[in-house]
Amino acid sequence: MQVHFYILSSNSKETFCEFIVNLTQKICTKSHRVLIYASADLLDHLDQALWQDGVFDFLAHAYIEKAEEGERLPVVLSDKREVLVQWEDVVIYLGESVLSTALKCQRLIEVGDQEPLALERLRAHYKAFQQQGFLVKTHKLA
Repeated sequence: MQVHFYILSSNSKETFCEFIVNLTQKICTKSHRVLIYASADLLDHLDQALWQDGVFDFLAHAYIEKAEEGERLPVVLSDKREVLVQWEDVVIYLGESVLSTALKCQRLIEVGDQEPLALERLRAHYKAFQQQGFLVKTHKLA
């Protein structure tokens, strides 16, 4: 599994959601399917951002409760751990807890901004992945 961390230079919620939408679009253009895993509140914001991204750039997406519900969609949103551990393509993980469960995904992406709690979360997750033997790539964005 590839692990990538993206660290944004701001702490604007709008910039954060815009980055997630753009990253999701980029991943989908390479014929990958994306699970965005986050809290229900954050998923609501991302759902709105995905709908409002423009007529031509719209990405079909839906909330799902079980992994099989999203088999035909390029983008799924979920806060269900069951979906996370069964997803086999790309996961954008925006969850709070450190992942210690074995995942099936090919690539895991975490994104954070300059908000102190977000940076603390990313540091803890980064350390956990390193301790599990993963090579973690960090991308600091201006």
